Amino acid sequence: MDCSSGANWRAQVSPDEPGEAELMWRLSSPEFSTYDASDVLAPLPEAVSTIRRRDSADQVACGLRHQTNVQAVSLDESVDTTCNRSGYTNTTIMQPATAPTLESCVSTDSTDGSASLEELKQRKTLQNREHQRRFRLRRKARVQAVQAELAATTARLQELENQSKQSNSQPAVIRQIVVPSCTAALILPPKPVASQSSPTSGAQPSRNSDIMLTLSVYTPPRVLSVADMCHLPEPQLFAIWTSYVKELGQCLLQLETRSDKQVTKRLTQLINECQDHLNGTYEGLHPALAKAIAGGNLEQALATVAQLDQSFWRSILDVWQLSQPQLADIMYMRRLVLTRRAVLAEERSAILSQLAVTNAQMQNNKMEDVTVFRLTEGLLKVSAEHRQALGIQTQAWGHGILTSKQTAQLVVLTYPHVGFSHVMLEAIATEYAWARKHDVEAMALVNPMAEEWQHFLQYRDAVTAQAHYGHVPLITYRPPYRLPSQY
Repeated sequence: MDCSSGANWRAQVSPDEPGEAELMWRLSSPEFSTYDASDVLAPLPEAVSTIRRRDSADQVACGLRHQTNVQAVSLDESVDTTCNRSGYTNTTIMQPATAPTLESCVSTDSTDGSASLEELKQRKTLQNREHQRRFRLRRKARVQAVQAELAATTARLQELENQSKQSNSQPAVIRQIVVPSCTAALILPPKPVASQSSPTSGAQPSRNSDIMLTLSVYTPPRVLSVADMCHLPEPQLFAIWTSYVKELGQCLLQLETRSDKQVTKRLTQLINECQDHLNGTYEGLHPALAKAIAGGNLEQALATVAQLDQSFWRSILDVWQLSQPQLADIMYMRRLVLTRRAVLAEERSAILSQLAVTNAQMQNNKMEDVTVFRLTEGLLKVSAEHRQALGIQTQAWGHGILTSKQTAQLVVLTYPHVGFSHVMLEAIATEYAWARKHDVEAMALVNPMAEEWQHFLQYRDAVTAQAHYGHVPLITYRPPYRLPSQY
């Protein structure tokens, strides 16, 4: 029964009490004037009050039914929400048809309102905490990203500043090189006898036995062989070296301002001549070192070489800016040379032990001189190869692994000293934390790398056969090998 049935209910009054319609009909009837007014008006106040009481009761009943329906709907929604959170399917709960009283409706409504308000406050608090947590995470990630970007930018700026300093200081260093006077005519020595050998030669002669000196101090250009260079007096040898350093420095200064193919070609020609002529004569290029070695003062000789300390080689590395393939080839070449020299040192020690035993047996006339001669010949061969390994390393280093410009920078910046390849390799190994020298030598008996050494010799022959500009890979070298044309 809804509120719309109030009119019908008001019409259904008991027959003992006059209704509103009956009263209105009586008042409007023509016979009203013939009746006594007291008969009609006497029951009127009581009927009106009765109607008002019934109307108020009807309104209260309608309100109670409305609250009951609202509570049933709220209960259904809460049950559905609980089931959904728990992972169960929706379940319809049938409510009893009995309507609650007015007092229970009022208390239930107030309790539900306070519970809903508390739940809303808790939900808002949880949402605010979650938003704050996400904001802190975003702010932390942003701060970290900005710090990383700042560190990368700072490192890049420092690198650019270092490169700028190197670019500005390198030409100044080249210009500050003291170039002694070398305009005096060189007196060519006579051709040496074939049986003579150079006491300072530490490497195999180059294939180009006769090379024309293209230095500007000679007019017309002169032709010298490697043997002639080895027998030149120290002043003349040093004068040639100084002339090469002077002209190489001029080429480097020109290449600092512009890129010129003719200047690059001239630089390559000079550096190849310089290496071919002065190969194996480095002791003569450093008079103090040669004098110390000739006098038997090895400590003074080592002190002379040590003038090019670790900081100097670090500055050379900064000028070179070696690529990763170059560094890999340098490390591989260092391992090959150290392993080969360690193997030869073991063979030399074995021959010396046999010579000691042979000498004791010869005193008792139990050993022939042929055995001594054979052991001595083997000792000379092993000692010569042990010494030549450094020269082979220098040739491969200057002709193949380094570019012509890098080799020219080394020659000019080390003047008046000479950059020995093995000293430089150890400095590079220390700078890049490679394997230590004695660790590599200890592995020589386990892996002598004989086949790799033969490939390295073929690589040396290939790179010294003709001039080149750039880096020739060593690790990926496979014979036969042809250098690409650079002109």
